Amino acid sequence: MSILQLLVSEMDREAGSHNELPEIFKERTFLMREILILLNRLVSSPSYSTTVLRELTDTRDMASLTVDVTTRLSRKGNESEQQQESMVKQVRRNEIVDLARLFKKRVFT
Repeated sequence: MSILQLLVSEMDREAGSHNELPEIFKERTFLMREILILLNRLVSSPSYSTTVLRELTDTRDMASLTVDVTTRLSRKGNESEQQQESMVKQVRRNEIVDLARLFKKRVFT
């Protein structure tokens, strides 16, 4: 739950900041990427997937939070990307969206 709340917090901060420094955007992008890699590893691991998926969907609040995160991150495009450096935009456009879609698919399955 803490990891998902951190992810939502970072997404909300990003949505509210229009003139953010490129370094902050870059760090946020890489943090979100690493969180999604961790979540995907947990939900696809034979040892942990059952427990993690149960926790992600056990209560109404957790299921709602999980759906919110997966839905928001799996959408392409982001208005605040326009002023950011190209490598970070590419990570955002490709890796984060792909990782979020994979996580969404695993959770919804």
